[in-house]
Amino acid sequence: MHAPCRGTPSMSQLPIRRLLDRIRWDESFGAARFEIAWYDRARCERVSAPLEDMLPDGPSRFAFRLRGEERAGITIPYHRVREVRRNGEVVWTRRGLESPPEA
Repeated sequence: MHAPCRGTPSMSQLPIRRLLDRIRWDESFGAARFEIAWYDRARCERVSAPLEDMLPDGPSRFAFRLRGEERAGITIPYHRVREVRRNGEVVWTRRGLESPPEA
């Protein structure tokens, strides 16, 4: 007898790396405008950028870099990512983690 199907996890249940892989490899899902938001400790605020500015092959498998002169050298750990938007709609949020209030 087969085990009961648990169903497909919702987007917010996926680890951020799995969601980014889906965006990269699923042509129908990835054919959209994505934006990634993270908490910037230096600026003490939430910051976002278009996903196409993200360089997924960062200095380690735990972080990514951003392209652009004003962001050169910035490395963002994946655990700082707070949300991902697809065509302006939130499709992923980090569960159980509240960002500090925005000033």
